[in-house]
Amino acid sequence: MRRRTPSSVALAALLVTSGGCAHSHRLRGAAASACAAPEAAFDGRWDPARRARVDARARSIPVDHLRHLAGRVAGSVDRAVALWIRGRRGACEHAGRGGAERLAAAIACQDAAAAGLEVALRRFESADAAAIEGSDMALERWIEWVHGCTWTQLAGDEAAAAWSIEVAALEGTLADDASAAAVAERALRAASRSGSAGAW
Repeated sequence: MRRRTPSSVALAALLVTSGGCAHSHRLRGAAASACAAPEAAFDGRWDPARRARVDARARSIPVDHLRHLAGRVAGSVDRAVALWIRGRRGACEHAGRGGAERLAAAIACQDAAAAGLEVALRRFESADAAAIEGSDMALERWIEWVHGCTWTQLAGDEAAAAWSIEVAALEGTLADDASAAAVAERALRAASRSGSAGAW
């Protein structure tokens, strides 16, 4: 067996350290970009034009007992988006506490949540009574997802499966009874792949 000299051991340690530093540098670079303008995550996703469409559609639902919900859908999305932006700023401001890996996990989770909100927004744009009835619950569920991003440690396939469960939950909450069964089946498949039911 070839014996390692002190210099070869030192070189190996230096390479490992350099690789770790490069990885950390890449994570910080990505975080700096994500932290620079949190509002940009919703550019083209939640703007005045789309807000007006969602509000008009919700108010057009001819179901008297849902009018109190329909009138606040757009405002509820406003508050949910504002909470997401505060969460991103908070994660960025406290980045030093958990390290680059933790910040990267939080940002990835927040990005997935921002993309997942699109499911709800599309439903609201073409809303029926089921979507309006489920709007409060769906947005509350989405806000819980966003809160969970603050301390998530999930990454890779496990994170992707958990996010799939969250998206399916949004879909199911806003779907009519016939569609909800298919959505629930997809959520169960995602849960079985992740090995846990959306545990953060």
